[in-house]
Amino acid sequence: MKLKDYLKKFEDFDPELDVVYSADDEGNYYNKVVFDPNLVHFIEEDNEIEDVDDDYPANAVCVN
Repeated sequence: MKLKDYLKKFEDFDPELDVVYSADDEGNYYNKVVFDPNLVHFIEEDNEIEDVDDDYPANAVCVN
């Protein structure tokens, strides 16, 4: 999903709502989002992220 598509889904939400995340795909655990989103370099084949620098340009946004 692209960031522009993700942000569009928030247009009709009350901005005073808390933001929570699910820790797994089955929804067995939820918690509040506490970290700011940040730019990262996501390496999909390794399922890892690297800090953004000259060798690893931003290609994703980490939301928690």
